[in-house]
Amino acid sequence: MENAKINLDIFFLGATGYIGGSALGHLLNHYRANDNQVHIRALVRSEEKAKKLLDWAKAREVDKLVVPIIGTLDDEDIIVREVAHNDVTIHTAHSDHLGAAKSIVKGLDLAIKRRKESPSKTARPILIHTSGTGLLVDDSYGLKTTDTIYHDDNEDEINSIPDTASHRDVDLVLLNYWKQHKDDVDIAIVAPPTIWGLGTGPDSVQSIQIPLHINKFIPIRQAFNIGKGVNQWTQINVLDLADFYRVLFIALHEQPGKHGGFYFVENGEFSWSEVGTAIQKGLVLAGYTTFHSAKDANDDTTYLTVFGRNEQGFPYRRVNGGNSRARAVRARKELKWEAKYSSHEEFLADITQSVLIQAKFGKDNSRDTGGERPPQIE
Repeated sequence: MENAKINLDIFFLGATGYIGGSALGHLLNHYRANDNQVHIRALVRSEEKAKKLLDWAKAREVDKLVVPIIGTLDDEDIIVREVAHNDVTIHTAHSDHLGAAKSIVKGLDLAIKRRKESPSKTARPILIHTSGTGLLVDDSYGLKTTDTIYHDDNEDEINSIPDTASHRDVDLVLLNYWKQHKDDVDIAIVAPPTIWGLGTGPDSVQSIQIPLHINKFIPIRQAFNIGKGVNQWTQINVLDLADFYRVLFIALHEQPGKHGGFYFVENGEFSWSEVGTAIQKGLVLAGYTTFHSAKDANDDTTYLTVFGRNEQGFPYRRVNGGNSRARAVRARKELKWEAKYSSHEEFLADITQSVLIQAKFGKDNSRDTGGERPPQIE
């Protein structure tokens, strides 16, 4: 599987995003290493995004393989057309855009029809969609942990996820379609947890989940746990996640009909109190405070003072205060994927490092420091 040859046309949604850009980079690297033929048609929102994508591709000498298409997830006609006429669709742009999911399904209908009309000339359609383990969170608000752990090789556990969970409405549209058309299409849903590390794509190269906390705490010079921070999540470095997309992509192409469904991608657990401690360590090293412990926001008054009432569009209390425990059994057993960069120690050190970068260079999603770096965290 590692040396598989690829000759495919790919429709890519989210190529300039944090996950998508890194995953696309891994696919193109695989092309260069194995002399494959892959051609990318990437949906981007603006001419500015298109230029960033092409400049990035040109720097990697793969610009002849990448064609930007200006449009949005609301452009049904574009999405239907591209899904119908490309062999593979990779969607990393938005986990909750129901309209885009329905457009993709319409495109898959046409792709299946097209293949039945010319079976020797067209490939079996493939869809890789990005969800997230936010769909597993409970209402613990940082005050308790849970023994509930979801395993992606246990269909009963996956089916028990409430229909009202985050991302679930989109996931179900695609999973139900796949169950009805398994003979004609392969659909895989990738559910990453907390993602960290520097991305390698053309534009967004930083996650938002933990940086949102950092952005809250730097101005007040103090880290806070939601509740007591005893709730648990899993984590993955963006490079390991990007490599999983590569491995999954090759498996789906080389073994049609043998893979698909739901995949978690993780490399171990952490508690959110550990995140608070790592952020506080960064605040100390940045010279903002001499107090070494994160504080608890376990009452409404403290929570609203720190995080605000509207939470600036992100549900900190439920998401980062909930438990989201998952095991990537299928990635390891079925696809033989292994994480290389996602150790627990590296994860926490990266958080502290991010605080120092943020403190020195200010709020910047690109994490561009002009070549200057703060001291490395041991």
